[in-house]
Amino acid sequence: MAEVECPLCSKTVDLGSDSTGTYECPYCEGDFEYESSTSRDLNDTNLKRSSLGKMNNSRETSGRLTQENAEKIVLPIFMLIFTVAFLVLVFVYMGESGWEETKGEIISSYSPDSELTEYQYTFKVDGETFNGSDECHFTGGPGDEPNCKSYDIGDAVMISYNPGNPNENEMVDNQVPSILICCFSIPVIALGLGLYSKLRDNTNSNDTHVQIDSDRM
Repeated sequence: MAEVECPLCSKTVDLGSDSTGTYECPYCEGDFEYESSTSRDLNDTNLKRSSLGKMNNSRETSGRLTQENAEKIVLPIFMLIFTVAFLVLVFVYMGESGWEETKGEIISSYSPDSELTEYQYTFKVDGETFNGSDECHFTGGPGDEPNCKSYDIGDAVMISYNPGNPNENEMVDNQVPSILICCFSIPVIALGLGLYSKLRDNTNSNDTHVQIDSDRM
């Protein structure tokens, strides 16, 4: 049984039941609607579930958009950097691959500091003498090896030169080897795949958390 206030005449009415339905007021003889507490609780529960579902859908959509945006930004930048660096190495190698080699002689050296030595050398092409210079330097920290051998004045050294213009020349020690292109490509590709995999894992983890929260409710 339930006693409620009639919304029409404001008098207390004994409904004789706690069921949801339409009742007639014995005082003003007007009809009014009554919703039981059980129905209200059920409606509140359904409303909460509906709100949670919308929130989860919003979070899932946001997660997908975040992943898509990251892939659209990070991956193209990575591929652009890799492509430029790779092409630079290829062009450098192709430009020097047609050069010829000859034996030269160290004629002087200069060391402005302990990490850099500049060598001057001379060599002949078709009986004509040419001069050139190149640098050897350390790559960084203690124990690092120089990028070429150490030479004394009068030592023989292999020189690579452009047959069309022998004034373009360098010590063979300082040339970029073709294997370096492969060595550079492998870690860069691995890094790109690692970044892509990490983005995927983070997105999948977020989706899993959303699903767990939904199941708990």
